[in-house]
Amino acid sequence: MKKSTVALLLFAASFSVNANSGKWCEAGAKKYDLHLFGHTYRTTELERLAKKGVTDLKAQFVRGDRVRVFTHTNNGFTPVFDQCVPGCPKRGMLETFFGGDCSEQVAKKEYINFEQKFAVLVLSNFGKQENRASYNIFSNVQQLNDVYRAGNEGNEVYAVISLIPEGVNPRDRRALNDLYRRANETLQFPKNFPAVKIIGASTDSELIEFWKDVLRSKGSFNFVAF
Repeated sequence: MKKSTVALLLFAASFSVNANSGKWCEAGAKKYDLHLFGHTYRTTELERLAKKGVTDLKAQFVRGDRVRVFTHTNNGFTPVFDQCVPGCPKRGMLETFFGGDCSEQVAKKEYINFEQKFAVLVLSNFGKQENRASYNIFSNVQQLNDVYRAGNEGNEVYAVISLIPEGVNPRDRRALNDLYRRANETLQFPKNFPAVKIIGASTDSELIEFWKDVLRSKGSFNFVAF
C-alpha cells in the first residue's frame, strides 16, 4: 500500500483526537488545507518569502476556522495537524455578568498552544537546506491528487511550494520547455479537483508562464500573494 494511502487512513482514524473533538469548531466557518513542500526550496530568499506567505495566511484565521496541515516529501504526504482555531464568542451583558460555557482563560491558553504547534510544524517542514533531499517537482505536485482522491469538502486549499524543477534556472524558458512533456504526462487531475492557491513559488515570469501552460487544462492553480 502506498505511503500516502496509509497516511490518509491514519488521518481519518485519528480525526477526533487531532481536531480536539470539534471543541472550538464553528458551523459555517472556513476550512483551510495547507500543504507544505519545504524540501523544494534551495534559496534563503525564496524560503523567507514562503514563510512570510504562511504567516500572512495564518493572520486570516479566525475563531472557529478549521485548519489542516499536510507535510510532503518525495515519498508521499502525511497529515500532521487538524484543529479549529480556539476562542470564545462575543458575549452579551448577562452572559458576561453570570459567566458562560466558554472560559476566556482556557481559550487564550489553547490559542497559544494552537499557534505554537502550527509554527513548529511549518518551520520543521523546511528544516536545514543542507539536509534537503533531491526532488521531482512534478511528482510532488501530483501528490495533491492523492489527498483529494475522494473529493474535497469545500476547503480552501493552499500549497507552499517553490515550483522550481531541481537543477533548472527558473528564468531559462528553453530549459523549462524541455520539461513540458514530462510535466504534461506526470500531472493528471480529475475534473472535480479543488482549486489550489500557490504560496511561496518563484516569482520569475518565465517559470510562472511555464506552469500556466502546463496547468491550463489540468485544474485551477493560482499564484497568490498577501
